[in-house]
Amino acid sequence: MVDQIIKEDYPTFLKPYIDKYPQSGINPKDVLYVLHSTPGEYIIYITTDNKYAFETTEIYDENFTDEEKSKLSESMSEIEKLRHMPAITYFSKNTEKSINCLLAECLSFAFEKNFDGAAEHIDYTKKYITNRTVETSRKWQLTYCLIITAAILLITAILTLCSDKIAAFSDIDIQIIKSMKFTAAGAIGATLSIITKNGNQTFSCESGRMLSLLEVISRMIAAAVSCLVIILLFKLNLIFSGFFNTSQVNDAMYLLCIAAGFSERFIPTMLQNLEKKEPLAGNDN
Repeated sequence: MVDQIIKEDYPTFLKPYIDKYPQSGINPKDVLYVLHSTPGEYIIYITTDNKYAFETTEIYDENFTDEEKSKLSESMSEIEKLRHMPAITYFSKNTEKSINCLLAECLSFAFEKNFDGAAEHIDYTKKYITNRTVETSRKWQLTYCLIITAAILLITAILTLCSDKIAAFSDIDIQIIKSMKFTAAGAIGATLSIITKNGNQTFSCESGRMLSLLEVISRMIAAAVSCLVIILLFKLNLIFSGFFNTSQVNDAMYLLCIAAGFSERFIPTMLQNLEKKEPLAGNDN
């Protein structure tokens, strides 16, 4: 039982508070360190699981007027809302600990009846949490993007190196295997696009990892489809015809695939330009 713990069991940073309030229900094994303590009044501390906790004495509670109790309750309500934001569950332990320290500071302002200071610190903590949610989303997206791109490049390299053996033992057309190199080029373009635009992303991580993963996968699929369209247009001699019968044809196709993967507007713009240049069959105007 907590009340059976002798004073010598309490660490030095707890003893001043315990000396003034010996009936305290704090278990010293649960305390990582004390953030704020006014002996005989209140204590705010960080627990061993990186959460903030507090305890107030009966004498301290009686010092609040009805108006101050209302303001204190309002401040504590705001603090608890921030404490239980869904996004925090996706943060690292160090970030979660930092947030709990900030929330404990907010609580300290409120306990000292500095409610304006508490409100300002709550606003600061909100911004801090918002920034961390955005950073977490960016981290997920970049991680998934690099992993998927690395997998595509690895598979492409293996299939390219083994293309002759694969074609010899299966009915797969060797050209289909070689065309994967252009798909890989499109994936590189999509990766470059995600990297360059990642710093401007402002969406929250509260929707979870799956959304970030699906977004990256959808970008890769769009890049692959764009590569397919650009290759067909090039082979039909509808675009960049000057490279069609030259030794630089493969280089030109790689460059086009990278561009198609990088820009969402590249293929639509190409098609719109073709539509303007080529009138519909049977249209005499």
